[in-house]
Amino acid sequence: RRKGGVCSVASLAHKRRPPSFLIFSHCLLWRVIKCEAIMSGMPQLKNSPVNIAAIREHARRELQEILKSVPEKKALVLDQKLAGPLGLVAERALLKDNGVEKTYYVLPGPLQTELIRVVYLVRPTIETVRIIASQILAHRERGEKKQYWIFFVPRKTILAERILEQETVYDYVTMGEYGLDFIPFDDDVLSLEYDMAFREVFVDGDTSALYYTARALVKMESMFGLFRRVMAKGHGAKQVVDVMKRLQRELFTPKEHGEVEPEIDRVIILDRHVDLVTPFLTQLTYEGLIDEIMGISNSLVEVDAELVGQQSTGLDQSKPKTIKIALNSNDKLYSDARDRNFSSIGPFLHSRANMLKEVELERHTLQDRQVSQIKDYVKKLKEMNVQAEKSALSLHTNIAEKIGAAIRKTEFSSRIETEQLLLSTREKSEIYDALEESVNREEDFLSVLRLVSLASATGNGIKKCETLQRDILQTYGYEKLFTLQNLARVGLMKKQESKHTFSSLRKSLRLVDENVDEMDPNVRGLARVYSFAAGGESRSNAPDRCSVPTSVCARRCTFAVDRPAACLATLPKLCRIFFS
Repeated sequence: RRKGGVCSVASLAHKRRPPSFLIFSHCLLWRVIKCEAIMSGMPQLKNSPVNIAAIREHARRELQEILKSVPEKKALVLDQKLAGPLGLVAERALLKDNGVEKTYYVLPGPLQTELIRVVYLVRPTIETVRIIASQILAHRERGEKKQYWIFFVPRKTILAERILEQETVYDYVTMGEYGLDFIPFDDDVLSLEYDMAFREVFVDGDTSALYYTARALVKMESMFGLFRRVMAKGHGAKQVVDVMKRLQRELFTPKEHGEVEPEIDRVIILDRHVDLVTPFLTQLTYEGLIDEIMGISNSLVEVDAELVGQQSTGLDQSKPKTIKIALNSNDKLYSDARDRNFSSIGPFLHSRANMLKEVELERHTLQDRQVSQIKDYVKKLKEMNVQAEKSALSLHTNIAEKIGAAIRKTEFSSRIETEQLLLSTREKSEIYDALEESVNREEDFLSVLRLVSLASATGNGIKKCETLQRDILQTYGYEKLFTLQNLARVGLMKKQESKHTFSSLRKSLRLVDENVDEMDPNVRGLARVYSFAAGGESRSNAPDRCSVPTSVCARRCTFAVDRPAACLATLPKLCRIFFS
C-alpha cells in the first residue's frame, strides 16, 4: 500500500476463559514521520486481555541493559524505521538517564559527532551495515579514535558479520542483539514491525521473518504459559508452528511446561497469502479513513496545527505547522469512534456533544441538591474528565470534517465504485474497462496497483493482463517494470485463469451483502468496515471451518499501512497481534 503495513491478529475470549490469539504472519512497512507531538503515543495498556504491559517492560529493561553495558556518555544511532516503534517502548528520558547524549539516524554519508562512544541500534540489512562500515572507515581516515557497538534487532546475522569483515571494520566493533519482538500498540494490538516481511517471504524467498515470528511467540509463552492450542492456515503459518515446536524443545524442559498456568487459550496463525483481498480494499471506518487520507504511523497521525486550535508560527505563515496526535485507547472518545462506519460518525459526535452539554447544565442545578448528590456529580465529572472530552470532541470534529471533504471528491468515489465492481458478479469486461480508465486518468500509481492487485486476487487473474501491463508502463514509466514483475511473482498481476476461487467463496460464505445499513451499530464484520461486504450473521455464527476466510476482516495493510486495521474490532473478542 502507501504508508504502513499489516500482518497479524489475535483474539480475546470471554472473561471467564483465557484469551485466544489470531495471527497473520506477514506484513509490510510503516513510515516514520518527524514532527512535534502534543500527546504521548505510548498507550496506557490498562484494559489488556493479558498483561501485555509486561512485554513492554521486558523490552525497556533489555534496552536499559544494552545502554548500561556501554559506559559513560554515548551517541545513539538509530535505524530510521526503528525510531517510531522504539518510541512506543521507551521515552527520551529513559535514553538520557542511561547515558545517551545525542541521537542520530543511520543515513548515507559521514557521521559527525564529538562523542567517543557510538552505539548503533539497527536492523541487519545489507544497506544499513554498509553505511555503518563506511562511517567507521571515514572516522579512521580522519584519525578520530572512537569505540563502536552495534546491536542488531531482533538478532545479528551471518550476512551482517560477513559484510563487516569484507569492509575491514569487523575488529573495530562490539556486536550484540536487542530482541525487540512484540511492541504493544494498544490494549489489544501487538506488532513485530518487521520491515518488508511479506516481500522477503513471498518475493525473495527469505524465511527469516517466519523464524522471528516463531521466536516472538515462544517468548510470549515463557511469560504467559504455553498456548493450550495452536492452529495454522497457510504454508508460511505452518512453518511458524514447526519452528515454535523446535524452539520449545530447545528452551523448555518437560518440567517447565507445566510451571506457568496458561493465560492464553488459543492462537490462530494465518498466512497473509490466505487473504490477499482485504488489504487492497478501502476501509470506511473512522480510523480506516484517517489512515487512508491522512496516514497513521506508529499510532500517530500528522495534522495541521489549526485542527487542534494552534495557529501557524514562524516567518513563513503560508506553511501551517504540523503536529502529531496520538490515536489509541488513551483517548476515550477515539476508542469509541474508531471502528464505527464513517457514515455514523456525525450522529455519534453530536450525541457526545449533547451529553457534555447536559453535564454542563446540570451544574447550575446543584444549589438545590443534597450533599450526596453533589458528591455523585463531582465523581461523574472526574470519571468523564470533561475538559479532555471537550478537547477530544473538537479535534475529532475537525478531523471528521477534513475526511468528509476528501471522500466527496470524484477520485475517491470512483475508487470505491471500482472496488465494488471487483467484488460483484458483473461482467468481467466491465472490470477491465474500469482498470484501464484508472490508468488513463493517471491516478496515483499505488492506488492503481491496489485496484490491479484486487482484480487479480478476486478474479484469479486479469483479462488482457499483458495489455494492461503495457498501458501502466507507458503511463507511469518503464522503471515500474520491476514492481510489476514482483506483483506477478506473488500472483497479484497474472493472466486470468478459468477458475475463480473468490467467486465461490463469496457465495458459500456470503462475503458480500449489498443491502447494508451503515447506520446500524449492530452491523458487524466486513459490512461495517467496507459498507457492502459480509453481513454480521455470516461472521459470528460461522462454523470453525469457515474461520479462516471470514477472518479477512483483519485488514490493516495494503501496500504499506500504519495503524492496525480499524476493522479488527469487527471481531469483538479478538486481541490482535501484527507481524509487520
